[in-house]
Amino acid sequence: MPTITYAGRITDSRKGLPIFLDALELLLSAQIPRFRVRIVGGAEAEAGSVEHSIHRIDTCRRAMEDGRIEVWSRVERAALPELYSRSTVVCVPSLREQFGMVAVEAMMCGTPVVASRIGGLQDLVVHDITGYLVDRLNPSALASALAQFVRNPKLGQWMGRNARLWTTNRFDLESVTDRYVKLFENLMKGEQSHYDDQSGPPALRQRMLEVDRPIVEELVGDPLKKWRDVSSSPTPSFVAETNNSSYFVKLHQERPPSLNCLETTRFTIDSISSERIKLARFLSTAPVVPRVIAADEKTGILIQERLLEESNASDDEAEALMLNSSNQIQSIITVQGPEADEFLLALHRVSSATEEATAIEVVDQAAMKLSAALLEMKPRLRRCHPQIELIRILNYLKKNPWAVGPDFGARVRSLVNFLIAERPLVCTLPRLQHGSMKREHLMRRFDGTPAVCDLDHAGLYVGPHDVAHWFHEQHRHSKVAAPYSMLNLIHRLAQSEEDRFLGAIWLAIFPIFNGLWRFARGDWMTRVWDMQFLTAYPEAFRRVFTRSRESAAVR
Repeated sequence: MPTITYAGRITDSRKGLPIFLDALELLLSAQIPRFRVRIVGGAEAEAGSVEHSIHRIDTCRRAMEDGRIEVWSRVERAALPELYSRSTVVCVPSLREQFGMVAVEAMMCGTPVVASRIGGLQDLVVHDITGYLVDRLNPSALASALAQFVRNPKLGQWMGRNARLWTTNRFDLESVTDRYVKLFENLMKGEQSHYDDQSGPPALRQRMLEVDRPIVEELVGDPLKKWRDVSSSPTPSFVAETNNSSYFVKLHQERPPSLNCLETTRFTIDSISSERIKLARFLSTAPVVPRVIAADEKTGILIQERLLEESNASDDEAEALMLNSSNQIQSIITVQGPEADEFLLALHRVSSATEEATAIEVVDQAAMKLSAALLEMKPRLRRCHPQIELIRILNYLKKNPWAVGPDFGARVRSLVNFLIAERPLVCTLPRLQHGSMKREHLMRRFDGTPAVCDLDHAGLYVGPHDVAHWFHEQHRHSKVAAPYSMLNLIHRLAQSEEDRFLGAIWLAIFPIFNGLWRFARGDWMTRVWDMQFLTAYPEAFRRVFTRSRESAAVR
């Protein structure tokens, strides 16, 4: 059973125990798997006062009577490592914290940390890699982040490995002492001290490559002379050079997909890393996809040919490259066979279903069987049909109304209900697509031929997913959201009226899902762009599709 641990002075108001208890009340009322809680610290009398506070909260009292909440007084320091290592996640909801010893100790034991985004904790926890940093004084943000570890224990395992790697040789006594000695020696000599300390993610990614360097060198057959971090996603990526050549190195990890962390599912993969390597090999049959030079499925290390940035293409040229790349990837397979027929049958079945959760599961299962048959990989939960994703979003908000800001949640529900009512479920087959098509992924080989990178999200999608993602990425950093312009661009490139509609739904889903994922990771600042988009979208949709129907009638 997943275990959430709070360790600290329980009567010190600065440590945020009341916020933790408020978050606990939300979690115990939520539709998530069962979990246990340990609250540790303080004298016996102080522990008694905490138990009294817990008994005032009905859900917490029942959980305590059920043995799922344990309140311990102060434990011996020697016992802390076992306490941390037996936890799924450690919570540090401090209101003020200069350093955060509990966070360091937990991570050194291989346990991720959910902590307040304040003081020294911001330098200790690498957000989204060794844990989450959440807005302080916000029980909902804290509960949202903790819920992910309850829904998907693999998240804790992956972040825990990163946490141990991050803290090793960084916070241990010998390393810290050595840095202090060198600092004092330089000061005594009158020399300026130069301590190059990279911040969070870049430093951790460098450490990951250093650890995996022997395997990389074995795969390429030469010692590495230097490397450069070119990561643009959570997966660490490098350009590595030897005496004879240069390569693109990707360190795939057992990071659970975000969808699996937002909802409980029985669809899992034994090894995410090996499946992504299999996908890279499968896709490399397309001329536009990088060639796989070597790989190790056990560690998730992928070596591909090095590509060059395509920085000189005009907007029109970039758009043409995007379309050509997407078409090449789509041409790798023909979506047909008994699993394809079963997928269409599943869509017809759920088009009249009244139970939302059942409809989602039926389509998910059919989509994964189809993916397994065509791509020859173990299926995993992923977004496939945009109208099904609308139902999934609505279902998530119904189950977890506390997990998003009220203004964002209200706007999302309004837009999703509008789009669900707009048309019946489109029953059509998906096609293989890049999945994360954007300008920075357009590359070229040394001979000048076009190529695309970062195909970790490649898979089967219903409708023009790549086209919608392309225009969403182009506009999401604009000062003002303009869904009418974005819908017109999709309308121009889509091949049919059905594709135009499905592309429009994908365009709405991207910012909604990004917002849900941002709230789930503890960032509760509502973005103006998102609210503008969600508010203006229905009218923009009506204008574009009314004009389309009028044009069709004239023709």
